[in-house]
Parts: sequence; structure tokens; C-alpha cells
Amino acid sequence: MDIDIRTLLSRLNPVCKHAMELAAQLCVRQTHYNVDVEHLLLQLVESDAPDLRAILERFNVPAADVTVQLQKAVDQFKRGNGRTPALSPNFSPLFQEAWLLSSMLLGEQQIRSGTILLALLEVDSLRGLLLDSAPALLAIPRASLRDALPAVLAGSSEDGGRVRPGR
Repeated sequence: MDIDIRTLLSRLNPVCKHAMELAAQLCVRQTHYNVDVEHLLLQLVESDAPDLRAILERFNVPAADVTVQLQKAVDQFKRGNGRTPALSPNFSPLFQEAWLLSSMLLGEQQIRSGTILLALLEVDSLRGLLLDSAPALLAIPRASLRDALPAVLAGSSEDGGRVRPGR
């Protein structure tokens, strides 16, 4: 099932939506041709997204290492685009999986940075991006993260799109 990317973008929580805007701005500043997942991840790490920070701390992955790796990856992207950059086709499967994880694991209606990371780890085609761009994130065992996600993210300031009775 393919869901329209605009629908998926509308499901981003405020933290992720802001990071996506910053990712697009970074892409334009650096004259890249596509807004890529690495742009978004870099902005989430640099902005200290609450879910992502909690996961990195829980699994002892230094945010500084991830930042350096992502910056290096972004610096290698082709430059010279004078037009509006395109959105990477990787966002559609990433956001679909993240939305599914948010709904099924957390009972939420919005995509969070924690479910974006879990989606990257769980979808093999996306996991390959991490291998090339941010191998430090591969130290997070996907099964352990999936099992621990609700507890790790409890109380995060990204916690807000949960479906509650009477809503």
C-alpha cells in the first residue's frame, strides 16, 4: 500500500516536522539535489530530539559520533542544484513504517523521532542507509529497541499524539 507523501508528512509530530523543515533548508543551503533521510537524521540529532536522545542514551550510542558520521555523509552528497530539491523516495517507506510503528506500538497518531529510528533499523532497504551514513546507530539492536520502545519513550516531550478514550 502506497500512501501519499503529503499525507505522511502531515503525520509528523511537531519535533519531526520542524526537523524536516531544517533538513530541507540544509539541503537548499548546500545545493543538494534531494532532501535525503540523512539530512533529517542529522537535524534530529543536532536538535536533540527527545525520543532520539532517550534511545541513544539507553543504548549507549554517543550522539556526537552519530552527528560526525551523518555530517560526513551529507558532505559527500552531490552539489550544484539551483532549483528546489526533490524529496528522496526513501521517505515514503520510512514514514509509512514509522507511522505504523507509532500506531501499533505506541497507540499514537503521529510519527515520532523514535519510530523513525526504529523504522530505519527494521526495514532492510533503509537499514542499508545507516550502514553507509551512520553505522554507530547499528549498535542499537532492533529487537531490543522494539521491545523497549514504549518504556524508553515514556514521558518524552514528543509524547502527545496518543489515542485516548473520548477523543
